[in-house]
Amino acid sequence: MPLGSDPDNSLITMSQEIISGNVVYYAGATFAPLGDDCSAVYEAVTHWQNSCDEVAAAQYVGFKPIGVLQQTIKVLSNQPNVRVMMVAAGTGCVVIKKELVP
Repeated sequence: MPLGSDPDNSLITMSQEIISGNVVYYAGATFAPLGDDCSAVYEAVTHWQNSCDEVAAAQYVGFKPIGVLQQTIKVLSNQPNVRVMMVAAGTGCVVIKKELVP
């Protein structure tokens, strides 16, 4: 969905559902013009039945904790342009992976 009437100078955003095995992800991406090129940000959101610590150990090997957003949302990273936010949800975990694609 374009966010302006001039596509060469406007953001474009999309959302989609991705199913991988028995895991359902919400994925969103936003694209922005950048001179003769473009830049993008994508986010993938999913809920896991396991605790955030268990999900981090099993699904995000190589990611290191870099802090919290404010008080409780843990943030992991494995490179400067990738962040994984982990939100405890009952006995499970909601994970938001966000990446800037230059």
